[in-house]
Amino acid sequence: MMKLVAHIVVGMLLTSCSIQRLAGDSANVQNDLHNAKNESEETIERPIWVKNKPDIPGHYVGIGSARTLHPDFMRMAKEKALEDLASEISIQLSAETKYSQSEYGQQVAEYFSQSIRTSVTDKLSGYVKVDEWSDGERYWISYKLSDDEYRKEKAIKRMAIEKKATAYFESALQRRDDHQYYEAINLFLKTLDVLFSAPDETFFQTINERETLLIPYCIKSVNQIISQVKPRHDAIVLDPVNGKPASISFSINEISASGFRMAVGGTDFDLSIDGTLYLKESEIVSKKILKISLMNNFYQFGNNVRYKQLIEQLLLFPVYNITISSKPVSFELVGYDFLEGDTIADQRVKPFLIKHLAEAGIMIAKSEETGYRLNYQLQTDQKLIENGLFTVRVSLSISLVDSQGKVRYSDRLDNIKGIHNSYANAYTQAVGKIRLKLKEQLILPLIDQLF
Repeated sequence: MMKLVAHIVVGMLLTSCSIQRLAGDSANVQNDLHNAKNESEETIERPIWVKNKPDIPGHYVGIGSARTLHPDFMRMAKEKALEDLASEISIQLSAETKYSQSEYGQQVAEYFSQSIRTSVTDKLSGYVKVDEWSDGERYWISYKLSDDEYRKEKAIKRMAIEKKATAYFESALQRRDDHQYYEAINLFLKTLDVLFSAPDETFFQTINERETLLIPYCIKSVNQIISQVKPRHDAIVLDPVNGKPASISFSINEISASGFRMAVGGTDFDLSIDGTLYLKESEIVSKKILKISLMNNFYQFGNNVRYKQLIEQLLLFPVYNITISSKPVSFELVGYDFLEGDTIADQRVKPFLIKHLAEAGIMIAKSEETGYRLNYQLQTDQKLIENGLFTVRVSLSISLVDSQGKVRYSDRLDNIKGIHNSYANAYTQAVGKIRLKLKEQLILPLIDQLF
């Protein structure tokens, strides 16, 4: 019995020792795993190029990354890497490109400096993948681009742009010299459109034996042409039947403004081949003042909104405010003055008719140009001697006839008397009285009643 108990005690002691040893081994395993994990995290380090962009001689380098949780993380990382690469190129190009703000203007210089990076990114090619790496949570990729290869490709593109722009530019100069101004503007703007596609380049042309920046020259040329589009002094021609404005003539240095469009009172109109703008809308021609502007409807650019806004800011479109009179702008004056003996200036009324008509806004022109003819006649009604003095009675009649021969207005001053010690002086006195009455009693009633 004692022997059996001894065996049991010994067995229990052995079992207890085994359990303690196993428990110690488990703790050691956990410690070993923890230590192994730490060792793994210490050994898996990011490559140097992820932390610091490498300097590869003769190459531009770009690095991009994206979280791997994104379904398209590789494409995102690539785009960022190419943007980074393009930024290196654009910084260098900005430093190399010779912008002259005094020539281009602040707006163009700023536009170009902002557009270089976008342009380079869009047109980037020839790049090569260098490396890629991921830590499971984020993905990195790097690209490089040979500086020599980039500049060779850039030179080829520049030649193509320069060739196309030069062709447009030379055609624009020829059209301008031929007074084909509308076509010239379109070709100058086409030249700009080509040049603005390469904001990282500066283009020159030899003009009058001088190297000239092409972009500012085109802008100035367009604005010079636009500034010359002006209404003629006798611009407003009225309808001879209803007396309303029928047309307004525009010219460029007295050369036809054909091809342009005008906005009048909010409505667009085409100019005829002779540079005349015909007004047909009654709601427009009834206005007292016409606001007329040249339309910016020339060569249509692409979809670049910022570029369109820049062009609109650079082109100076004039606006004209023309007062519309509700009367014809010109009459033909037909008639004669009564003269006693030789021509005596003081006995004439024609200069005063012209003067008062001009003050009312009516000029003198041929009837085939205006459609209106103003007939006038100064005549003697009576000539006698009273109480030893010479007495004359003079009358002045006027009548306005339209293009259809219809008398639109007629009136007269009757028996205006002049008394003096000679007939000549008596005539002069009577005509002087008519001159004083002419404006108030004939011209103003004519204007008011007819128009």
